[in-house]
Amino acid sequence: MTGTDDKNNGKTNSQEVDIILTNYNSSGLQLSSIELGEEILEDNRREEEYSGFFKNNRWVYPRPNKKFTAFANVLGIYFEVYNMHTPNERIFNSLITQYQIKNNLGKIVLEKAFRLTKPNSETAAISINCPLSKLSNGKYKMIVSVMDEDSKNQIQKEVEFCLDIGVHLRNKFKKILAITY
Repeated sequence: MTGTDDKNNGKTNSQEVDIILTNYNSSGLQLSSIELGEEILEDNRREEEYSGFFKNNRWVYPRPNKKFTAFANVLGIYFEVYNMHTPNERIFNSLITQYQIKNNLGKIVLEKAFRLTKPNSETAAISINCPLSKLSNGKYKMIVSVMDEDSKNQIQKEVEFCLDIGVHLRNKFKKILAITY
């Protein structure tokens, strides 16, 4: 559990997250946990020049509570793929990656698939900025699937998130009312 104390009002905010440890050295295609953030920006500078939000040449601005608001225009998706076929075993040299977003009724509301060229290693870092403009308030489930075209192995993981377009606007309105009275 992590927490922060607000020195102005004395209140404490905390966040509890389950940590799942996975053995990525096992055989077969593996997919890391899906990290959701406000956005993900690619940057080719050295990693040691940056804070903990920089990994694999990307700025990942995390949102651990998985709640997104009106100010989030995109949903940043970051994950890593392990145990891909190595360069001497390759024919297709690509990964087929797909994400689906389902609403709380299980209906697919957004879907995209694309082919990525594999790097010259058994591991790949993948980041996607998914537009949120077509989604309304609610709870969603994102399903990420990856298939190694050479081995035909496929893996998928899912993560839930919440979109509340009005939360910041309501808070801003409350502040305006508090100031005017």
